Amino acid sequence: TYSWNNAATLNNPTASNPIASPLVTTTYTVTVTDGNLCTATDQVTITVNPLPIVDAGLNQTICIGGNATIGGSPTGPAGAIFAWDNGASLSSATASNPIATPTVTTTYTVTVTDACGVEIDKDITITVTASVLELEMSPDQLICPGDSADIWVIATEGLGNYTYHWHHSGETTDQVNVRPNNTTSYTVSVEDACHTYHIDGTTTVNVVRPQANFNVLSSDPMENLLVSFQNTSVGGVNWYWDLGNEDNSTQNSPGTVYSPWGWYNVTLIAYNEIGCTDTITKPVYIKPEFYFYAPNAFTPDGNRFNNAYSVSVIGSIDFEFQIFNRWGELIFQTEDPNFRWDGDYQGNLVADGVLVYKAKIVDLEENVHDYTGMITILR
Repeated sequence: TYSWNNAATLNNPTASNPIASPLVTTTYTVTVTDGNLCTATDQVTITVNPLPIVDAGLNQTICIGGNATIGGSPTGPAGAIFAWDNGASLSSATASNPIATPTVTTTYTVTVTDACGVEIDKDITITVTASVLELEMSPDQLICPGDSADIWVIATEGLGNYTYHWHHSGETTDQVNVRPNNTTSYTVSVEDACHTYHIDGTTTVNVVRPQANFNVLSSDPMENLLVSFQNTSVGGVNWYWDLGNEDNSTQNSPGTVYSPWGWYNVTLIAYNEIGCTDTITKPVYIKPEFYFYAPNAFTPDGNRFNNAYSVSVIGSIDFEFQIFNRWGELIFQTEDPNFRWDGDYQGNLVADGVLVYKAKIVDLEENVHDYTGMITILR
């Protein structure tokens, strides 16, 4: 009689030649007994080849013109056969790890056949990036002198994994801080993971400042008289004036009155639309008040009006006034600026006619003013 172990994988465990169908490598032992109940044993091992383990590798993204090694670590019994489709873009259609060079996104399928003829398929997709790298730059900015600005770039499309190079500083971040003294354009070069080309982006930081300036409209500004200023600033929208006499103004072109005479420092601050400022200070000389007026006629007729001749003088420290008849004879003179002449000469009234006056006046600055005019006497 015959008795085999592992009977579950045998078609007849008491036959002398059963058929074994193991799923894994199995050792079978047979015990043979004769009519005298003598026994003998023997063994046989059936080796079962394992199914191949197939790994096509991880999906990848490559640049146009790039390549990728595909296939993982396929294992199996000796003699396993590898077959890849789309072999035209592979370095080998029968290697376990070929190099793929697709020009468009491609899915590769590997079929592994073992010695028993069992086939197993696995796929891998190689994505070929075809989008063009694009940049969005920070918009142009306005800043005041001495201020700083953040400038930045946003890269999209391409293969990602971007690298940056700012030309002005060599910085390699997507955002930098700048502090220009003058209007400056900044350029950044950006590459994606392909590193096959780069594109440049540019943004401009405009340094703006108003230019404060003004003129004094009065040719000889004088104390106690209105002095007007003309604003000639460029690029300003708001103003602050310190007029030097404890008076200030936010008007475009103000005016003021000064007293006493002398030097005053006038300051104008100009503001532009983003609050940048520029300041200018100019010394302004205010002359002492000076005035002279001589009437050209009077009527010494004894009525209630205009019977005496006088002049108006303001701001003099020395005064001399003379009147001459038509023959050049001096008929009146005085050093009193408040004089009143009744037309008398040597006890008699001067006859009707035209006289000539001369005035010499020294002002507070010791400037000498000479005047000549005519006086008509009417009765």
